[in-house]
Amino acid sequence: MEFTQDRILQRKLAAIEKAIIEDFRELTTWKTREGFYEEPGVYTNIGPWTDISMGDRWICADSVTRWFKREIVIPKEFDGRQVVLELDFGGEGLVKIDGVIQSALTSYLRESEVSRTRVMLPRIPKAGEIFEVEVEAALNYMEFAPYRDQGAKNIEYQFRYALLGVVNEEVEQYYFDIKTAYDAMVALRSPIEKVIATNVSLPHDIERILESLTKDSYIYQKLLDAVLHSLTIVDVDYGYEALVKSIGQARQILKEKLDKIPHNPHALIKFVGQAHIDTAWRWPVKETVRKCGKTMANVLDLMDRYNEFIFAFSQPQLFEYIKDHYPELYERIKEKVKSGQFELVGNTWVEMDTNVPSGESLVRQLLYGRAFFMDEFDQYSKVFWMPDVFGYSWALPQIIKRSGMEYFFTSKLINNDTNRFPHSLFMWQGIDGTRILSYVQRLNYNGRFNPETVETIYNRFDQKHICEDLLMTFGYGDGGGGPNYQMLETSRRLKSFPGLQKTEMNTSVSFFDKVACLEDQLPVWKDEMYYEYHRGTYTSQARTKMHNRRSELGMRQAEILAAMAFDKTGSEYPYEDILKAYKIILRNQFHDIIPGSSIKAVYDDCEKEYAQVFDIIQKIQGTAVESLTREALPEEVTVFNSLSWDRVGNVKVKLPEGFKQGVVVDQEGNEVPSIIEGDEIEFEDCVPALGSRVYRIEPKAASTDISGTPIRVSENAMENKYYRIMLDDGGNLTSIFDKVNNCEVLEQGKVSNVMQIFEDKPCCETAWNIDLEYQNKGWDLLEGKVEVIEQSLVKGVVRVTKEFNLSTIVQDITIYSSIPRIDFKTRVNWQETEKMLKAAFYVNVLSNKATYEIQFGAIERPTHWNTSYDKARFEVCGHKWADLSEGGYGVSLLNDCKYGYDIKDNRMRITLLRAPIDPDPTADKGTHEFCYSLYPHKGNFIEGETVNAGFELNVPLLAIPGRRMITEGSYAQISHKNVIIDTIKCAEDGEGIILRVYESEGIRGNTTITLSSSPTRVYECNLMEEKEREIEIDGASFSFNIKPFEIKTFRICK
Repeated sequence: MEFTQDRILQRKLAAIEKAIIEDFRELTTWKTREGFYEEPGVYTNIGPWTDISMGDRWICADSVTRWFKREIVIPKEFDGRQVVLELDFGGEGLVKIDGVIQSALTSYLRESEVSRTRVMLPRIPKAGEIFEVEVEAALNYMEFAPYRDQGAKNIEYQFRYALLGVVNEEVEQYYFDIKTAYDAMVALRSPIEKVIATNVSLPHDIERILESLTKDSYIYQKLLDAVLHSLTIVDVDYGYEALVKSIGQARQILKEKLDKIPHNPHALIKFVGQAHIDTAWRWPVKETVRKCGKTMANVLDLMDRYNEFIFAFSQPQLFEYIKDHYPELYERIKEKVKSGQFELVGNTWVEMDTNVPSGESLVRQLLYGRAFFMDEFDQYSKVFWMPDVFGYSWALPQIIKRSGMEYFFTSKLINNDTNRFPHSLFMWQGIDGTRILSYVQRLNYNGRFNPETVETIYNRFDQKHICEDLLMTFGYGDGGGGPNYQMLETSRRLKSFPGLQKTEMNTSVSFFDKVACLEDQLPVWKDEMYYEYHRGTYTSQARTKMHNRRSELGMRQAEILAAMAFDKTGSEYPYEDILKAYKIILRNQFHDIIPGSSIKAVYDDCEKEYAQVFDIIQKIQGTAVESLTREALPEEVTVFNSLSWDRVGNVKVKLPEGFKQGVVVDQEGNEVPSIIEGDEIEFEDCVPALGSRVYRIEPKAASTDISGTPIRVSENAMENKYYRIMLDDGGNLTSIFDKVNNCEVLEQGKVSNVMQIFEDKPCCETAWNIDLEYQNKGWDLLEGKVEVIEQSLVKGVVRVTKEFNLSTIVQDITIYSSIPRIDFKTRVNWQETEKMLKAAFYVNVLSNKATYEIQFGAIERPTHWNTSYDKARFEVCGHKWADLSEGGYGVSLLNDCKYGYDIKDNRMRITLLRAPIDPDPTADKGTHEFCYSLYPHKGNFIEGETVNAGFELNVPLLAIPGRRMITEGSYAQISHKNVIIDTIKCAEDGEGIILRVYESEGIRGNTTITLSSSPTRVYECNLMEEKEREIEIDGASFSFNIKPFEIKTFRICK
């Protein structure tokens, strides 16, 4: 009866494991005290030392720290032996011995394995030797999470035990020998038996059925024989000496039997340790600093004891934390990097989300991350390391390759909720045609190393017919401390084990380098790597996403002005301020911060940090403007356009002091449309690309006669030279007639701009997920209060107010004199729980696909649910716009801070707000302000210039009162509007100006950039600003060919 036999074997294994500690002394009483962890290195309210004994309990909560300390004296019986501490105080703890960081503890139980409790003494001790042991213990946030979700403010830990013990090395080595053999036997058991053994309680009648199952595994039978014979020899009932004596023979028997089993492996599995640490998640960033210290303490301790141990670690932000707060560990890391035991991977500042951040943000992740690795370690990684990100933008292959990297690693897609991602090893082709060698690990990145995982990862590998090499990571993250010594002992035994594939501890890059020769034989994936799960992360924590968008675009404009000031006036370029701001932006793009899947404390910190960023932006911009301008008359206003095409926009400035009224005239003396609103005047005009125009406010009354204006507004109708819009009594749109293209925009018989609220209760992880079943229960907010707010030469505004439960939505529907866009400027007092707010438009367009902006380009996705792959993308990510177009006409839906869309058939919806409860039960409650826009156009998004319209909504013109630019004209002009000048900055090495462009519409061509002054040299660079080739100059111009969605970076030397 083999499953009963299993239990007998497990009992014997447990007895042998218990015998590893040959002798021990209880350390029953310790000194303890409590303090509050304010920030890394800063503790307050530190109490006095008191006594605590084994069995006592203590309370822990956010930021509470408890220290434990005592002296230990080595008994004479332990002289010259391998001595360990076994400690379980509860929570996570950093262990110091004689003031030196030794290792770390954790009480969290993972996958039925014991917590991390063993601490090795730093050396073989002598009798009477004294060691001072101190443990800094704190909340284990993973362990606390389910209690927090139920409203708990703290958790009670128990000081369970503290032992000083002697390890019997022979018993320990035999235990790992026999345990590995037993685990291999279980791993190679018939799959049906494994399922039944795991999931069925086995009464005798079922067990008799199992007995009759035919064993077809020769290796399994041989392993079972070896384990049974070996364990039979072990005496566990006749005292410790008898057990130890029997183990020598048992170990020999096991070896002899294993050596006789044939071994014909088909593959080599390269494995590398890891400890995925979330920069924030169920804990604030300050706690991540301590998690880094604890994890590195464990990893370095293991490296010293296992010379073959190799560990991969990413995120320069975390390295910087270790450098700043654990310098002694950091120096040891640098030594291990040199020796090859410590592998740097990733290069990105953090393991960021790749859906929401802008293209330039993704570049800066790599630019600043790689620079850190080079400065600190004189090397960088070729492996783009993203094991835990919620989907992968189609822009990534080009960004990875043009940043000097060659390989991509992930495992997240194995958690898809609908379709299995079809490849393990493949070439990923990006939107521009760039291909990158990619690997999807078919196991969770956090996990054990044992026969079961070795067997599983090989069985799940899809490219066995092409490749005989695999990569596997192991180790626990997020406070789990990475690999443990049990895994490393197992790894020594699995190098070449009967029935399993060969294994080898090695770096991740060694795997990729070896399989790179197979690139031509591998399948090619030509699409985004959409994650069929966690679709709510495009919307959750809307304020953070708003701050992200505005900080990205704010930094763009500030850098342009600072680079212009450096170029034109020799002003000092603010490298330090830019780096400081970007480090905040990039850190908050971590894949559990910007997606909205962290606890409330994280977003409280974000609010403070983004305020710092906006202060820095204002400082950089203000300093640059002061250098670029001279004092002018107080009634003069310079308007600057940071976009690379001439654009019409609205500007609002305060009236000069003493003015009660005013009109605006341009440089030629022509009056431009304007309107007084309180102490401000708003006007509208066209401003040149990367240039400015000067306006003057004259203190005279504007004409009150608006009979000649094309703008007409009432409670049920709005009209300008572009559109005639009809509203029903609830403020919903019933018609938009496009006067320019002579067609109706909306589907007749349906209302549009409908505020739709849905019950949003996914099966789990509410901040992460939107389940398709949300659409089964919802409410259309069709009733509302409608009032006319403004009708002027500049714009017309109708305000619609709607209410639902405890929430209020106030929307200013706005049309303009010279802007062909309909804006919905929205203010929401959102007080819902587990609800989702969308705005829906039903448009007169027939198309099987919609186009969405992504970083440095666009992606087409289906508007139907023909296949499971189509249906799985019921909620998708887009940046500033999404577009639905047929042969000659289309409609774009723009936004200034939203990312979630769903377009099915002719229904275009944008997701505005959610209200998840896990892990932040207060998520998104409060006031939100945002704008989305409808932008009908001729042709598709290319003819309609949707890319430009999206930028114009998001990048307002900059008004500079009382100043004039010191130079006239555009700083740079580009010959084709589809090629966007996205970035202008000073080079990181100080040599010249970096100008980055990208092709935005999928059109190949030759493009010319004309600068305001002639450069001496122009170089094309990669994204890391490394020169690749010199570009021919023609006066102040240079030309280049560009492919669809290609990014090009130039270094301009003056």
